[in-house]
Amino acid sequence: MQPLQPLLSRPLQHVSSVFAAGLRIAVFASDLPPVSRSGIGVSVASECQALALRGCTVYLLTASHQAGTLPGVTVEALPRDRFPLRAADWDILHLHSLGMAAVALEAAKRLELPLVYTAHSVVEDELPGASSWIALQRRIFSAAQHVFFLNTIERKRAVMRDPSLLLRSSVRHHGMAAMVGREDMPERGRVIVVAGRLCRNKGTDVAVAALHEVMRNIADVRALFAGERGDKDCEAAVAGLVAEFPGRVSRSGWLERSELMRALSRARLALSASRYEPFGLLPLEALQCGTPVLASRSDGARETLLGAPGVELIATHDGRFWAKAIQRELCEGRLMATLETSEMNWVQAQFEPGRQTDLLKRSLLDVLRRHGPGVDRKARVFRDVA
Repeated sequence: MQPLQPLLSRPLQHVSSVFAAGLRIAVFASDLPPVSRSGIGVSVASECQALALRGCTVYLLTASHQAGTLPGVTVEALPRDRFPLRAADWDILHLHSLGMAAVALEAAKRLELPLVYTAHSVVEDELPGASSWIALQRRIFSAAQHVFFLNTIERKRAVMRDPSLLLRSSVRHHGMAAMVGREDMPERGRVIVVAGRLCRNKGTDVAVAALHEVMRNIADVRALFAGERGDKDCEAAVAGLVAEFPGRVSRSGWLERSELMRALSRARLALSASRYEPFGLLPLEALQCGTPVLASRSDGARETLLGAPGVELIATHDGRFWAKAIQRELCEGRLMATLETSEMNWVQAQFEPGRQTDLLKRSLLDVLRRHGPGVDRKARVFRDVA
């Protein structure tokens, strides 16, 4: 490994120069489309492009070596062995993925740059037994100049655990770009889509139990499970459903976002039975496609989907209750009727990406004002990637 070059203090400059030249942001995310294994990658890619359109210079650093190019964004795939990270003339660092925490913390330390963090989940709430990840996230919470949470309840819980976050955190939502209009909608079949990792936290067991009863009662219903591997018992449950209803239940594995949107646009219903859901990207994507949603009443869904047409929030994880809700919608079509009579712009109105991006940019500039300039970016930062 080459020795670190000395860090030379750069002359102080007023933050107003950032307004003139444009904010320079280094973004850290583990994966990106087209091979993105979570909603994080999709959201980050969209956000970076929106920032670039608003005059920011965006450097997107990712551990994915299959990441595609993004218009207006410099994408750099990080090698999996020891390597030098050639720091550009950045103003601020934005961490999205805990898997990239070490490199973000190292860059913040060596370059004396402000670090902000978007907590796409709170590990202590999602995976209370994951002690090492909880400790890492707590370290990020402590080190970051600002933390963004995806819903109000998670922020309140985090502040109760660490009161110092009260003045260093806020809530912000993902922006949702406009999708197809009603005139572009294909003919729908009686297909129910369940997307996401096959695990208990995502409610896979609830979906399987509900669909098992529905498919025994309604002969022409089909189901698609689109998601990565997860809990062994949930994978086995899905495999059992596929075996019991051959030709009617399929498992596609993870779909690229464009493929998922096509599947949703042809579906009659989308299920999101998550026990833990900080935001709820799938329900919003389904609504963009004009597809009704049954969603669990999680913290994120209660905030994100409040007032959304075509949505029923369910407060239980009893599969029998979900089965009744599915059958009721298939027979009566009330949620679909609500969507069809609406202007289908609710998601766009609530989560218009330009507005969300402007809010983010203002927050980043506020952090930069408080922190001040960093050091000369000619320094080189090294990082081990496991």
